[in-house]
Amino acid sequence: MTAGIVGPGEPYAPEAALRPDEPDAPATSATPTAPKIPKDTELLEDTELPADLEVPEIQEVLKVSAAPRLPEVPDIFHPRRYAKGLPHDAYRLLRDHHPVAWQDEPEVFGWPAGPGFWAVTRHRDVVRVLKDARTFSSQLGATQIRDPDPADLPFIRRMMLNQDPPEHGQLRRLVSRAFTPRRVDRFETAVRERARALLTTAVHTARSGDGRCDVVSAVTDDYALLNLADLLGVPPGERGLMLDWTRRVIGYQDPDEAGPAATGADGRPADPRSPAMLQDMFAFARELAAHKRRYPGDDVMTVLATDPELAVPELEMFFFLLTIAGNDTVRSAAPGGLLALARHPDGYAALRGGAVAVGPAVEELLRWHPPVLSFRRTAAADTELAGRRIRAGDKVVVFHGSANYDERVFADPSRLDLARSPNPHVSFGDGPHVCLGAHLARLQLRVLYEETCALLPAVAVAGPPQRLVSNFIHGLKSLPLRLAI
Repeated sequence: MTAGIVGPGEPYAPEAALRPDEPDAPATSATPTAPKIPKDTELLEDTELPADLEVPEIQEVLKVSAAPRLPEVPDIFHPRRYAKGLPHDAYRLLRDHHPVAWQDEPEVFGWPAGPGFWAVTRHRDVVRVLKDARTFSSQLGATQIRDPDPADLPFIRRMMLNQDPPEHGQLRRLVSRAFTPRRVDRFETAVRERARALLTTAVHTARSGDGRCDVVSAVTDDYALLNLADLLGVPPGERGLMLDWTRRVIGYQDPDEAGPAATGADGRPADPRSPAMLQDMFAFARELAAHKRRYPGDDVMTVLATDPELAVPELEMFFFLLTIAGNDTVRSAAPGGLLALARHPDGYAALRGGAVAVGPAVEELLRWHPPVLSFRRTAAADTELAGRRIRAGDKVVVFHGSANYDERVFADPSRLDLARSPNPHVSFGDGPHVCLGAHLARLQLRVLYEETCALLPAVAVAGPPQRLVSNFIHGLKSLPLRLAI
């Protein structure tokens, strides 16, 4: 619940911006006092005045109509909300009435309750938070809603994702040497061959049955994973580990993905981001780096392993970031894009026939189905955002899916417009932490949609998609499509 909400267009008043748990929230007096009415207001003729109001004041008073009661703040924290898709009604209500709203953080699935956070839902405010790393820190509390164990924070801060300038910029410059557009573009031929092969196999599967195929298991999971493994230089026999690690870390809120949760000494689920839970991944990264130093290849891991400026802990954490975020960005965006095309046959026909270009279509499908639902920052100092007072240490969470549908920025946002331009979606973030692998992700999505259009005259939804239970990643676990050939 949120107390003292300031609505759109209302003047900011400090007492209206206090959180429910703030010790300095104004107390209600037990003894009523004579009401005071501002002088510069006008009273309607039928306004009933308090009996104890002084007569001279009546002559000076103007009337102000009572403000309408604002709607309650909806919950957008619980991971199960997103198993039904983006909560568009809740997002719209928040954008219109509570653009920065306090959210409770109750215990979920055995994960302990948290202190709560500010939910940021308007595009303008989301962009401000993402760009202003000085005020809204990635390092103070990491970047997921749930707080990590304080003992793990020094370890988690080794990852570029959880750093602030200037450390973040220094590490990003180092690793960007391995992630240049030229290096990524050299993979396009292999990416296209893989897309064509996976789609062809999916068509054969559909032909041998009732015309349906789950494109997540048949196409998009392997497509994202194998492309990333090629870029990193992971040997073919080891690539299944990458999917297991991704499911463990990304899908930890979903029993279908994570399996039975490991528990700590206190009986609580163990945090999948903790050092103890990632030792097998880091050991693999060290072994792979040693192999690349002995047998260099034309891949990202060779560049990282032979860079004298990159320390071993930084290399381990960058391997973690690439394996998890690099894999899951496309793993989530690709089936989301195919689902949108299947639900909009006219759009698919226009894309297939060349009436719309594939480049803008990729951007619109990313806007429509952002792979990431939310990112968290922590206020480094007392500040104000959209009229709300935010205290140093408060968690501030931006919601990409809401920002991408903000009517203040996107005309008719609930319409899939594959030619939309401009399209300032925030699916890859903004500011210093904008996705380092955005070029690779766009390439993979473009090629997948091109090859789908080349092979399939039409696609249609053949059953309800199964979505990931997560308030962090906008994933699909299953997507049955009817593949017309």
